[in-house]
Amino acid sequence: MSRHADPFEQLTRIILVDPGRRGVAVLSRPNDLEAACRALAGAKRIGIVTGFYIASAKACETDGPLGAAHLATALRLRAEVVVCTDRGCLPVVKSLIPDVTLDSSKLQDCDVLVSIERLGRSADGRYYSMRGIDLTASTAPLDEVFLERRTGTTTIGVGDGGNEVGMGVVQDIVRRSIPFGETIGCIVPTDHLVVAGVSNWGAWALAAGLGVLTDSPLLPLATTAASDLLSLVAAGAVDGVTGKNEPTVDGLDWPVHAAVLEQLRSATGGR
Repeated sequence: MSRHADPFEQLTRIILVDPGRRGVAVLSRPNDLEAACRALAGAKRIGIVTGFYIASAKACETDGPLGAAHLATALRLRAEVVVCTDRGCLPVVKSLIPDVTLDSSKLQDCDVLVSIERLGRSADGRYYSMRGIDLTASTAPLDEVFLERRTGTTTIGVGDGGNEVGMGVVQDIVRRSIPFGETIGCIVPTDHLVVAGVSNWGAWALAAGLGVLTDSPLLPLATTAASDLLSLVAAGAVDGVTGKNEPTVDGLDWPVHAAVLEQLRSATGGR
């Protein structure tokens, strides 16, 4: 990549690699990543919502909590951070973020709200997996905080499938272009939408972009991230694609994710 290229454009290209062949690149909007990073850089109190409960496996998936933990670590160098999840995902998220809360009211006075791989309601008010499976019974309505946010709060969504919080801003494209889109498409919008081949990558891109703006090294080392993934698995997390309790994310072995992490680091000059 050219050293003179826009780092945010580079970061966006890196995370839009689509190994799962979901076709999510059509959901990405120009400049959203940079705008999201600038909002985070100026915030004093930030709320993060994460955790996708896989009902068939009775466990939280590995995509979401990993990236949320790394982004929270980066943000806590300059802001107060509140991380919220639901009861089914609590053991997994808590393994990396000990102070995670189930109380969504603690998010109401945040300057910025970030959703990372969190299901948002569809047009019929229910929550669906990418395959169109109804997950309403096992999904707490944490997307309400994004719908009811106070005036002046900026919202950011990170997703990889069309059914996550934030995808409401591209719901027409989801319906047309994503499998089962008319059923699963989330109607909950956010001000900025970060689309990635894997949602953890989107969270890393936010940390990387924040590092560009603050001239700080904010990405985790690949060895640290790998160890964190093992901690999630030890706490019961499963791969959201395979449903297995193993150190993979979206059906992809760790070296794939480590390569993306290192590409993000390289694109930001080692940050």
